[in-house]
Amino acid sequence: MAVKGDLDNSGVVSVEGYRYPIKGETLGTPEFFVYSDPDVSVDTTDRYKSAVNCAIDSSGDFGVTWSSNLHTKGSLWGTTFSYRGVRFSKGFWTSPVESVSVPEGDSVQFYPGIVDVSTLSDWYMLDSIRIGSTAAGCRNQPWISMHDSTALAGIQGESRYFQYRMEINRRTDIAADTLSTPVIRSVTVPWNGQPSFSGIDSVRTGSRVYKSISFGDTVYCLSRSDSTRIYTDLFDPDTTDTLVLTGTYPSLNHLIKLNYSSEFDSSITLRPIVKSDTAVVCTLKTVDSEGWEAVPQTLTIVTRNSTPLLNANMAYTSSTGYRDTVAFGRGVYDLQEDDSLEFFYSVSDTNDPAAVRGLLFTGSTGGTQKVDSTGMGRVKRFVIRGDTLSIVDSFLVTISARDRDTTVSLKTKFYINHSPRINNLTVGGEEISEGEVLRVIPGAEIAVITAVSDTDCVFWDTLTYRFSSGKKVYNASSRKNSFSHTFRPLRGDSLVTVTVHDRFGRSDTVMFSIRYPWFSIDTSGYIAAADSLKGSVSLIVGSAERDSIALPLVNSGSDTMSLTGIRFRQKSSDWLSIRLPQDTLTKSFTARNASSLVPILMRPGYPVYCNFVFTTEKLLGDGMLCDTIILLSSDPLHSSDTIPVCLEYNDLPRVVSVAPDFIPDVPYQPLKKAARPLAYSFPPHASIQISFSEPMDTSLTGKGIYLYSALDSQFTGQRNQIGFSYRWSQNNTKVNLSASYEKASSRFGFLPPEGLFIPTDSLVVVMTTDLADIASTPSGPNRLDVNKDNRRDKTALTKSGMKVDSIGFSLLGIMPLPGDTLLGLKPEITLVFSSPVFANSIDTSLTNNRCLIVNSKYNNGKQLSFDSIKVSSNKVTFRIAGRLFYRDSLWCTYRGIGARDLMGFPADNDRDGVPTTLFDSSSTREDVSWGYRVKGIEVTRVSPAGGTVFGNSSPAVTISFSERLLPGIIDTDTSGQNVSFSMSTLFSGERSGFGTIEFSRDSLSVTFHPTISFFSGEVINCKFSGFASDYRYSRTLNYPSNTASVFCDQEWEYSSKMVGFYTYPNPYKPGKDPRHCRNAGPCGIWFKNLHNLKPVSTDLIIRIYNTNSHPVFDTRKAGQRVHIESGNSLFKPQWHWDTRNQAGELVASGIYLYSISNTEGKVLVKGKIVIVR
Repeated sequence: MAVKGDLDNSGVVSVEGYRYPIKGETLGTPEFFVYSDPDVSVDTTDRYKSAVNCAIDSSGDFGVTWSSNLHTKGSLWGTTFSYRGVRFSKGFWTSPVESVSVPEGDSVQFYPGIVDVSTLSDWYMLDSIRIGSTAAGCRNQPWISMHDSTALAGIQGESRYFQYRMEINRRTDIAADTLSTPVIRSVTVPWNGQPSFSGIDSVRTGSRVYKSISFGDTVYCLSRSDSTRIYTDLFDPDTTDTLVLTGTYPSLNHLIKLNYSSEFDSSITLRPIVKSDTAVVCTLKTVDSEGWEAVPQTLTIVTRNSTPLLNANMAYTSSTGYRDTVAFGRGVYDLQEDDSLEFFYSVSDTNDPAAVRGLLFTGSTGGTQKVDSTGMGRVKRFVIRGDTLSIVDSFLVTISARDRDTTVSLKTKFYINHSPRINNLTVGGEEISEGEVLRVIPGAEIAVITAVSDTDCVFWDTLTYRFSSGKKVYNASSRKNSFSHTFRPLRGDSLVTVTVHDRFGRSDTVMFSIRYPWFSIDTSGYIAAADSLKGSVSLIVGSAERDSIALPLVNSGSDTMSLTGIRFRQKSSDWLSIRLPQDTLTKSFTARNASSLVPILMRPGYPVYCNFVFTTEKLLGDGMLCDTIILLSSDPLHSSDTIPVCLEYNDLPRVVSVAPDFIPDVPYQPLKKAARPLAYSFPPHASIQISFSEPMDTSLTGKGIYLYSALDSQFTGQRNQIGFSYRWSQNNTKVNLSASYEKASSRFGFLPPEGLFIPTDSLVVVMTTDLADIASTPSGPNRLDVNKDNRRDKTALTKSGMKVDSIGFSLLGIMPLPGDTLLGLKPEITLVFSSPVFANSIDTSLTNNRCLIVNSKYNNGKQLSFDSIKVSSNKVTFRIAGRLFYRDSLWCTYRGIGARDLMGFPADNDRDGVPTTLFDSSSTREDVSWGYRVKGIEVTRVSPAGGTVFGNSSPAVTISFSERLLPGIIDTDTSGQNVSFSMSTLFSGERSGFGTIEFSRDSLSVTFHPTISFFSGEVINCKFSGFASDYRYSRTLNYPSNTASVFCDQEWEYSSKMVGFYTYPNPYKPGKDPRHCRNAGPCGIWFKNLHNLKPVSTDLIIRIYNTNSHPVFDTRKAGQRVHIESGNSLFKPQWHWDTRNQAGELVASGIYLYSISNTEGKVLVKGKIVIVR
C-alpha cells in the first residue's frame, strides 16, 4: 500500500506506505516505508499530483511511482525495493598488505596457507601470496602459490610484509546454472620468525655482578673458587614456540628447554676453573621447535689468582718503657742499644686458604735466614732486642705471604745506635765543668775546645756540635771526636750551653754561666721616659698643677755599677728639678745644687729612679722651655748619657656668653619699608651668637658646635642635630649660628628654609672640646675648657638652652560663611586676617590661583578662575569669573602660604604659634578648607495643571520656575525626541512633537506647543525631565542625559474632553475645500474615536453602502484590519477611508451609508456621509 500523506505524523507530506507479509489467509505485521525524500514535502494541490501507482510480486519486491506535474517532462518519480541474486562466472579478493610482528631486520619463514571454505561443488579455488621487506616492495613482487612449500622455502629472509589473493572460478565442465557460490570463511597464513638473543641481563662471577655487559665482552673471575652464572634474554616472535638453549664451555655442556614466553629468560652456571690467568670462551646457542637456529653468541671468561694478603706490624719499646706500634715495611727505623722490637704478622688468601703460608726472615747484607712461620687464621709474634745484636752497620727483617702462584713480601731495615759522651771542655785556656761561672768582658774574643767519645763514628755515625749563648749559636758536624772555635760574649749573654748529639738523637750537654756590668740606656722605660722629657710634658697655666716623669736607671749586666753625677746645661731652676735617692732620703737637685750629688750604687736588676719635676707657677701664656741633663756612670762602656728636657705650657680657651642676635626693626623677608619693631626676644630669623675668651680655630666650628631641638629629642627619644651655617667676627672671638636644617623636624613635621628656626621650638646649643684655640704649641691648639676649671677635657661639653618666639598672624574669618547653601551665581569670597596683609604676598593670578583654590563639581572637580582679586588692609576678596549653575558644589581651600603679614611671616591658622608654610611651602597643615552649595531652582507651576480636563485637542503646556533659565539647559528640539519635555497619550503610543518652544522674556517659564491632536477622553502624560546633575561648564548644551542624574524633574497628567465618535470631514469636499484634500494628502474621511463605541471592541468591521444598500467597500474583504490597541501607534482608535470602492475606484459624489460592527456581527453605530466632488 502506498499513499501521499503523513502516516507517521512527521509533519511532512511524503509518499509513504506499508508492506504486509501474507501468512496463510491473514496479513502479518506491516513494515513501514517512506518512498520519497522524507525532508521534502510532495505536492498534492490537484488531482493530477495526487496520483500514486504501486506494484509488488510474490517475493516481496515492489515498485512505487508518482507524478509531480502532469505537463512537465521529468516530473515522474519512483522507487523500487527488491531481493535478487547476481551470478558471476568467477571472482577474486585481494587482501591489503599486512605485516607480521617481527622486528625489522629479523628473518621470517612463511608456510603453506590454510583456507576454510564451504563446499566448492561446481567451483574450484586458486590461492597465492607475495612478500616483501617493505609495503611498497611487497606490491611489486610476483605471486606464488600458497601451497607450494618449495617456493615458500625459497623466499625465507627479512621480508615481513605479505599480501595474499583468493580466486574462485566456475568449473567449465559443468553446464548447469546456479546462483549459489562457495563461501570462504577464513584464510590463515602460517609463518615462523627466527629466534635470537636479545642480550645479556647480567653476569655474576663470585660476588661480583656485571650489569652493563654485551655478547663478545670479557668478564673476570678467581681461579679455583668463583663460578660464573650468565643471565640472558632470548626472543622469538611466536610466543607459543618452544626454544632449546645450549651452552658450550670447557667444563660443561648445558642444555635448557624453554616454553611459552614472549621473553625467554634463562641462566647458565659454569663451574670454577683451576688454572689461573687463563681465558676461555663460552658459546651460547638456541633453536626453536621448527629447527630454526639463532645466531650463536659468545662471552669470554678470564681467570685470575687472588693475591695473598699479608698483615704485619711491629711494636717499639724503649728503655724507659715507652711503647709505640707502627706499620711494618714502610722505610728505615733506628734502634737504640737499649730498645727492643716485637713483630706481629698474619696471612690470608681468598682462593687458597689452605695453602697460603707466612714466613719471617732476618739477616744483613751478607744473607738472610728464616726464623719464624705461620699459616692462615693465626697472628704470630716474634721479638728482637737491640743489646743482643753485634755492632754492624744495619740489619734487615723480611716478612712474606706465599700461595701456589704468588709471593708477597714486606721488608724493613734497622740501625743500632750508641750514645756520645763529652770528656773535656776548655774556655779561654780554663777548663770548665758543669755549672761553673766565667767572668768575661763583653766583646772580647775567647777560644773554646771540646773533646767527645762515640764508638759509632768508626762505622757510619756523624756528631753534631752546638755552642749557644743567648741568641748566638755555633753549629758544626764531624765524624771526628773533637771540636774547636772562638766565642765573643755579647750583652744579654748569661748562660752558655755546649751540646753534642749523633744523627739518631742521642746527646750529651755541659752548661756554665758568664758575668758582666751594663748601664742600660736603651730599655723601653728609659727610652719612653727620655722621649716624654723631650717633648711630651705639658702643663696648663693657672691650674696650679705639677707634672713629674720618672727616668728608670737600670744596670742590666751581671756586676754592680754606680751613678756618679748629673749636670744641667741651662738655667732651668724656675720650672725643672730632679729628685734622686741619697742614703735613706730623697733629695731635689736643680741647676744650682747639682754638684752636691753623692754616687749611687746600682745593683743588677734593681732600678734607680731619677724623677724630673715640672711646674708653671712662675709662667704665663703659651710657650716652650728646654734644657739638657747629663748622667754620669761607672760603666766603662756607657760612662755618660744626655737627656733633652722640654716643658710646654698652655692657657685654655673658655665660653664667655651665648645669646640670640638680630636687629629688631628688620623683618624676616625685606619689604618696601621697614616694619614696625616687635617685642621679640628670639624671632625665628635670629642667629645664635657665641663669644669666646680668645681667638678660636674657625675650621673646627662644625665639629665642636651642634644644635638640637629639645622638643624633637623629647618626641623621638634621641638627639637629632639641626644643621647651621656660621660666621666669625671680632678676631674670631665671636661666631653667629644661622639655621640650616638638613631634614624635617620630627616634632613639627617640616623642613625650615635656610636661616630660619621653628617658632615655639626649644633649642639647645652644645659646645664640645672639639673647639680649640690657635695656639702653636705641640699640644695646641688647645681644646675648649667647657668646665672653666683650667683642665683639659677630652670629651666634655657645655649646653645653653633658648626658646624661639611664636608667630601671631592668622586667618580670622571667611565671607560668605562656610557651608552656605544659598550661594549666588556670581559670588565673591572674602578672607579676613588678624593683621594687615602684605599685598605683594597675595597671588593675583586669575587662573590657577595658588592662594585660594575653588574647585567646582560642574567644572569636573577642577579649579575655577576669578574675575578680580582685591587686597584691602587685612581683607582679601576674590570674585569668581563667569556664572555658576544651580546646585553646584564648591570646595574651597585657602593655602597657608598664600598671605604674609608686614613682617614677612605666613599665617598660623592652627593657632600653635608655628606657621608650617614658613618652612614647607608644600605643607597643607595651615590650609583651611570649606564648601558652598549654589542655590537651587524649582518648578513653581505647570499649565494645564495635573488632573484638569482640557477642551482643546492640542493645548500648549507652560512650565514656570523659581529662578531664571540659563541657556543650554532645556532641549529646544521640536521633534518627538526632545529630552527635556515629552507628551504622550494612551492611544497615541508615541511622543508628540512640537510646533514651537517659547521662553518668556524674564526666562522664568517655557511653553511647548504640541503638533498632535488627542482623542476624545484621552489621558495626556506630561513629563519634564529636569536639569542635568552632571552639568558641565565646559559644555554648551547640558540637557538631562538620564533620569538617574537630574533634579527638579516633574511628571503630571491631564485629560482631553469627552467628545464621542464622529466622522471628519463630513460632508467631504475634496475639490472645493483645500483642507479636505491637500497635495500631500491624505485625501479621504476619518472615522474618529472608535474606542468610544459601545460595547468596547478591539477589532471592528466597517462597511460602506450606497443609498440602494449596495456594498461599496468592506474592510474585511479588502483585508484591512481595524484594530484598537492602547499604547500602540499602529492601532489608534480611528480609521481612514480613501473614498474608493472595493475595486479601488474613487466613488462618485453622493450620499453614502456606513455601519460599524464588531467581529460577532453586532452593529455598534450607523450613519451617513456626504461626498461632493
